[in-house]
Amino acid sequence: LFDHPGQAGWLYLGMRGIVAFSEWPEHLAIPDQILRALGILAIPEDDTFRRWDVPAAAQEFLLGWLGLDDVQADGGADPDQDKVILAPVSARLLVEAAPGSGKTWTACRRVSQLVNDGVAPTRIVLLSFTRAAVAEIRERIGSLLDEPDFASDITVLTLDAFVWRLLMAAEDRPDSISGHDEAVRFVVSCIEKGERDIVSFLGRIEHLAVDEAQDLTGDRKKLVIALIRALAHQCGVTVFLDSAQAIYGFTN
Repeated sequence: LFDHPGQAGWLYLGMRGIVAFSEWPEHLAIPDQILRALGILAIPEDDTFRRWDVPAAAQEFLLGWLGLDDVQADGGADPDQDKVILAPVSARLLVEAAPGSGKTWTACRRVSQLVNDGVAPTRIVLLSFTRAAVAEIRERIGSLLDEPDFASDITVLTLDAFVWRLLMAAEDRPDSISGHDEAVRFVVSCIEKGERDIVSFLGRIEHLAVDEAQDLTGDRKKLVIALIRALAHQCGVTVFLDSAQAIYGFTN
């Protein structure tokens, strides 16, 4: 189906991530760019050049360079990722990691582990930055759950979509809101004033996860801080970020 023999190799690499370099199929061509990079960064394990020993530092660089930061084989968590994935539901964690370290993969594993351990999926909220990321995250979580159907019960939304859900819960919401920014500011004021219905809604959450937090600025950053402060004391929080990848070039 592909116009060039290397295209199937790129697809395989996208599906398998770094594991591909240890078990590259004989019938697939390794893209020339990848082969040259491996020749510089890795050590061939035989004379077929289909099995490579890739040092950890080179793995991180390759995944970041290839745009495969979050492709990781199931069960491949390293000790630092396990600290996040297996932390108690009530833990409050700020997770900063470099490109290629699997932040979104770890976020999905964190949420799926909580559900598999018995936390009600309806009491978990995961917020990300784009609708495309949200769709991918929900699909990944479903693939990691013991009961995949539970994925639909987890609140996985963009921050703006979550704002509108809180807005609809507010008892005294205005008749009209002109755009997302005004909605964010209104919800922040409601949370800070302790608006009954919103506070009640937030009080039912057992764990809040925020992905790509480096892209939060201005009112949206204030919103996330207000959300965390309004959560019940025993509610856990996991915030993932990489300041080097900030879209807007500014984080605090």
